[in-house]
Amino acid sequence: FDALVQAAAQVLVRDGYENASVNDIADRAGCSIGSLYQYFPTKEALIAEVLRLHAQRVIEAFMSKMIAFAHVPVREAVRGVIGCTLDAYALDPALLKVIVEQVPRTGQLARSTELEQQVAMMLRGYLEFHREELVIANIDLAVKILVHGIDGVATAMVVEDPKLPARNELADELTAMVVRYVA
Repeated sequence: FDALVQAAAQVLVRDGYENASVNDIADRAGCSIGSLYQYFPTKEALIAEVLRLHAQRVIEAFMSKMIAFAHVPVREAVRGVIGCTLDAYALDPALLKVIVEQVPRTGQLARSTELEQQVAMMLRGYLEFHREELVIANIDLAVKILVHGIDGVATAMVVEDPKLPARNELADELTAMVVRYVA
């Protein structure tokens, strides 16, 4: 199972979604096509598992560091959360690029919203706790803007050009933008 999922991720990165074949994946995993079909009835089911595991890795990387920012000043918390986001998205930029650009977002391959929901919940709690320090009136709206805005920028930078700008420069610019918005 694990070998098939790992092989699928490698073939997906190497060949792209359309050209990734179950035969190539089975060969790469060192198993027969019949063995592949015992675990995954379709290519989409296998790729859905790749997406699920990638999302799980991103969530674990992100959430493992989040607790440290619960009671720190706004600017420090914002910088920390943005740094965690960029680090999590950079876990496997080649795979993220294929996921974002090539994998359909329907059926079994629909995007996981688990990370988005967990970040939104934590962010909402943080903003409520620090409400007196903030200038935003509508926390729910601010959470949506922040979650989708940072996700969009982080995804674009990892997918489009992971070398430019430097990670710290990007984190500094995003921190400045968010702090100006919320505080």
